[in-house]
Amino acid sequence: MNHSPPHEPAAFERSDNQAGRAGEFAKLLNSNMNNITLESKIDFLGREKFVKFTNTAEFLMLSQPLRELLATKGVYSNSRELPYVATSGQLRDIGKGLIEFGKNDIRDQFCIDTENSNRIVSICPDHTDLINSSFENYINCIYALQYFSQEIVGKRVLGDYRKNNTRYARKLLDMFNEIEGDINLYPIWAVQVDEREAGVL
Repeated sequence: MNHSPPHEPAAFERSDNQAGRAGEFAKLLNSNMNNITLESKIDFLGREKFVKFTNTAEFLMLSQPLRELLATKGVYSNSRELPYVATSGQLRDIGKGLIEFGKNDIRDQFCIDTENSNRIVSICPDHTDLINSSFENYINCIYALQYFSQEIVGKRVLGDYRKNNTRYARKLLDMFNEIEGDINLYPIWAVQVDEREAGVL
């Protein structure tokens, strides 16, 4: 009868798998939003969800790089995901230096504010909200939120979400702040952090 100890590769395999997952999680947590190309962000979000604008040549008040971005890359258009904005692919001048590029699910107009450094604002019936400092950062924040949801929360990188919601909220805050410096200036994104910290989301 063979009394030699049984071969136990499974323990080593588990150890390797755990190390691999730890390495993957560290990579996900340490990813820098500003080191990822816009092309990679668009690919992650789904290139088919981006609508290009066909009338940018009519808007010479926009910079050439911005017109090129709108014409060749377009904007994320999805009424089912934050910020719930859909577009027809046609820019529209609504006056006062505002160029509408889409509307959200409650018909707020999302606009490029040409009189204020091309920042992004939403126009509501009774007020105006600051969305982002630039069109590219608008895309960056959409990417950050979806990356956070899919790769950080979805893979439970920081453990069980309900038990660690404040840690997850801080991670999202860091991601947003990498993009805009102080995300508290942009309520549509800041509330995503606040509600996760409060355990609402």
